[in-house]
Amino acid sequence: DSWLHQVYLKDGDQLHLPYNDQRKIYVLGEVNLPQALSFKATSMNLMDAIGTAGGIRQETADGEALYVIRGAEDMMTEPAKVFQLNADSPTAFALAKHFPLQPQDVVFVGPANITRWNRFISQLLPSANVVGIGAAAEYNINR
Repeated sequence: DSWLHQVYLKDGDQLHLPYNDQRKIYVLGEVNLPQALSFKATSMNLMDAIGTAGGIRQETADGEALYVIRGAEDMMTEPAKVFQLNADSPTAFALAKHFPLQPQDVVFVGPANITRWNRFISQLLPSANVVGIGAAAEYNINR
């Protein structure tokens, strides 16, 4: 650490700043390309994540079951938060563009059968540690 201040750059030098590949956003469920997205940009919104995952599978997805689960990796210190966006609404995707994601967020698009969502969330998070938060339009517009 202490020797870094002694390194001088000159014209033509190149710096390589690797990304932290541990910073990921997980897009799961009824999307066309479920995957872990590397959080390589300075910011990523919900619309970016859904678009990169190939969009929502129209034939199997429940438009009211678009969730962002935040904080699931550190539930010992604070409860996870679950945000819900109703993608059936015409304004939903405009709001999704203004919903910033954070590294380690899980984006889950539920199937039309809500029973499968209940099974997924109960396996992923103990119900006592979940705080449900509706992603209201006022919240997104004011951010």
